[in-house]
Amino acid sequence: MRAAHCRKAEKSLHSMQQGWAREGLDIEMIDTEELLRLSGSNSYRIGTLTKSAGCIHPLSYCRSMAKKISSMGGKIHGNTRVTSVVPEGNKWRVNFHDGSVLSDWVLFCTNGYTDNVLAGLNKTFIPLVSLQAATKPLSNEQYKKILPEGHTIADTRRVIYYSRRDNRNRILLGSLGRTPECSLASDKRRLITAFKTVYPSISENDIEYFWGGRVAFTPDLLPHLHEPAPGILAGLGFNGRGVAMGSTMGRVMAQRVLGKASKDLDIPTTDLPRYRFSDAKSLAIGLVIPYLETRDRWDIKISGVA
Repeated sequence: MRAAHCRKAEKSLHSMQQGWAREGLDIEMIDTEELLRLSGSNSYRIGTLTKSAGCIHPLSYCRSMAKKISSMGGKIHGNTRVTSVVPEGNKWRVNFHDGSVLSDWVLFCTNGYTDNVLAGLNKTFIPLVSLQAATKPLSNEQYKKILPEGHTIADTRRVIYYSRRDNRNRILLGSLGRTPECSLASDKRRLITAFKTVYPSISENDIEYFWGGRVAFTPDLLPHLHEPAPGILAGLGFNGRGVAMGSTMGRVMAQRVLGKASKDLDIPTTDLPRYRFSDAKSLAIGLVIPYLETRDRWDIKISGVA
């Protein structure tokens, strides 16, 4: 589900629903009563429901892919940082601190954790931080009132609130923040405030875990595939939707490696852009969240809560 956080957002949510419906997606508007029933939150007035969507456990998904790779003869080397990628004949030499690999293709799949091994790649996005918190196991009575049918929900805030539940009576809620470790008091406070806003029945004492990670934000909110040299591919810019979009990008990159022409790919290759604030990322990241939160509050103040 996606819910409008203020009345101004309702119009854009309607437009989004109509656009996707025209493309054949099974997405419908849901009113206040149904939204309250499915979400357990009275913070929203209208929303959309996409019945074909779902959710998975990202780490379990990653482990399953790693297991499949190993079963097919692939090798995974953790804690092996690449120091450089240099041409060697018609191949590429990938150097590490204690060795190297020679390969026809090198794929950069580092998204929000991209460094400057491929010159300029880390200047194509802003690495924002996505935070999450999880409650301790709740009582059955409290747990069954929130997302009772197992839906996920996200709202239309620029500093988004999104939530799901697990199979251990926990409620998880996320937003944007400053530190990938969720180490700042302001980051924790933002998540506590989000819980109070969306699920006021959950107290600060109910929250047990805080964590976070980096996401790659692009100006056009779209992922990008780059091929700056023959045999070099970089796919990134998933804007917080990496589980689905990363998997899609991986398939497209595999097709390119296996010989499919760039022009025939579902995601076209583009030149490396340069985000205009890329040389002042730390400053930009520090300013982006407060700025977006101010705009969210202003929308609510001007147009009213949903």
